Amino acid sequence: MEILYKTKKSQLKKIKAKNYSLTLDADFRPLLSFYTKNLNVTKKTDNGFFFSAKNVVNLNKANKKDGLSYKQCELLFLNLKKQIELLHNNDISPITLKESEVYYVENDNKPDCFILLNLDNIYEIEKNNIQILTPFYQHKFFSPELKKFKSFPLSITKRTIYYSLGLLVMNCLAQFETKIVDDFRFNKHIEMIKETKLYWALLRLVEKEPQNRFCLFI
Repeated sequence: MEILYKTKKSQLKKIKAKNYSLTLDADFRPLLSFYTKNLNVTKKTDNGFFFSAKNVVNLNKANKKDGLSYKQCELLFLNLKKQIELLHNNDISPITLKESEVYYVENDNKPDCFILLNLDNIYEIEKNNIQILTPFYQHKFFSPELKKFKSFPLSITKRTIYYSLGLLVMNCLAQFETKIVDDFRFNKHIEMIKETKLYWALLRLVEKEPQNRFCLFI
């Protein structure tokens, strides 16, 4: 048995080849419908379930090893989009996404999927905004408004997570080699997929002004 991922609220274990278990606390309740639909669940438990898969790997490792194809990046976007929507529908949201918190599940008899496993830092949404009262750790997938705040309490839109989603997927298409500044040319960074649905979807996510961000795939 091997522990692949563990936080205060979740734990992913590899029991043996092609057999895994996922333990979750109550905060993950909004995501259970996504998990059970997209994973090969073999047995449910009081606080999670067992499932089978060809392979389960951390996104950070998958991206660094071989990189992700266009189809995989499209799937990553759509899967995380759906999970964010489920959280928002329950008036909670993370403020950022990291590769280390996302796992790629290769299924045997259904489409592969990406699952979000860290809800240790989620915030309540009230009138489409999030109130942050205490310091938080910053990293390269943060939105501009989270990088520039000056004092607490901080009030931000729930759309701040869209920006982080955009950066995460873009980094899987082509890893960022330079600092992401205000005038960063995202259209050039993802030029290899120009004019595709994913291209336009990602550019909608990384609008500098939060009110101009939309999480759409059309």
